[in-house]
Amino acid sequence: MNNKEVEVRVPGKMFLTGEYAVLFGAPALITSVDRYAVVTISATDSGSTLASSAFNIDKIGFEIEDKKFKINEPSLHDKLIFISVSFNLFLARFPQYAKQANNIDVKIDTSQFYSESGSKLGFGSSAAVTVGFLQALSRYFRDEDFTSETLMKFASEAHSIAQNKTGSGGDIAVAAYGKSIKFRKELNGNYYITPVHIPKNFEILTIWSGVSCSTSEYIFSVMEYKNSNRQDFEVLLDDFNNSAILLADNFQENSFQNFSEQIIVYYSLLEKLGLKAGINIMSREHRKINSIVRSCEGVYKPSGAGGGDVGLAFFERDYNRNKLTGLLEESGFNLVNLRYGV
Repeated sequence: MNNKEVEVRVPGKMFLTGEYAVLFGAPALITSVDRYAVVTISATDSGSTLASSAFNIDKIGFEIEDKKFKINEPSLHDKLIFISVSFNLFLARFPQYAKQANNIDVKIDTSQFYSESGSKLGFGSSAAVTVGFLQALSRYFRDEDFTSETLMKFASEAHSIAQNKTGSGGDIAVAAYGKSIKFRKELNGNYYITPVHIPKNFEILTIWSGVSCSTSEYIFSVMEYKNSNRQDFEVLLDDFNNSAILLADNFQENSFQNFSEQIIVYYSLLEKLGLKAGINIMSREHRKINSIVRSCEGVYKPSGAGGGDVGLAFFERDYNRNKLTGLLEESGFNLVNLRYGV
C-alpha cells in the first residue's frame, strides 16, 4: 500500500484597516494570525474519503467523475463548496491526476478558527482552507508546492466562484503569502501586494465580540446600497478611500498619533455605511467595546465586515492592560491571544 501523506498548514487573517473600501480599489492592511487550517492528504486503497472538523464530518466518501468532484452526500454540497470548486479547478489544470484522486483520504481541521463554545471567530477559515487544500493537492500529486503567486491566482479564482464573486481577495492573499501585507485590488482585477511590518510602538489586541457574523450577507447589502443610491454611495466611498490610504501611510510611517486619529474617522465611516446600507456593522457589542477601549486611551474598530466576530484595539506600548482586561471581562468580552504576521 502507498503510505504517502502530506500536510499543509495555512494561517488565518485579520483585517487591520480598509474593510469595505478594499472592495472598490482602496488599500487594506491585513495580517496573518497564528490560527491555522490544517489540510492532510494521504493515500488509500479503498476509495476516497473526506473529513472536516468544521462541519462535524467524520468521514464521507467522494469520487472523481468526469474530472469533477462528486460527494456521496449531496446535502453537504453547499457546505463543501470551497473544496469542490478548488478540486475541480485543480483537475481542470492537471487532468492527469483524476484517476489517482479516487484513492485519497482528505482531512481538514479548522478547529483553531472557532471559540471554545463553537462560534466562528472570523479569521478567514474559508480562504485558509481554499489555499491549504490547493497547496496540499499540488504537494501530493505534483510533489512540489505552488509558488505564492500561482497559489494566489488559483485560490482567488476558486474563492470567487464559491462566493459568487463577493469579497476582495485580501484574505486569500494573506493565506497565500503569509505575514502582514498592504493589499490593493483594482476594479479591473489586478492586485498589488506589498509586505509591511507592524510598528514596534503599536500594541494590537484582538477582542471577541461574542457574536458571529456573515461577511457575504453584509457585502451583499453594501452592494445593494451602492446600486440603488449610487451618487450618495460615491460620496461616502471617497471618504472611505481617503481614510484607508491615510491609515496605510500612517501605519507604514510608524505614526501612532496620526494612525489612531484616522481609526476614529474610519470607525465613524463604518457606522455611517451600516446605517445607509441597513446593516448592523457597529453592533451594540462593538459600540460597547469601543467605549471601553477609548476609556483606556486606545482606539478601536471591528475587523472585517463588523456586526460581530472580532474587533481590534490599538494602543501605544505604554497602556494599562490590567484595567482594559478587567473592564472587558466585566462586560462579558474577552481578549483573544494571537500572534500577528506569522
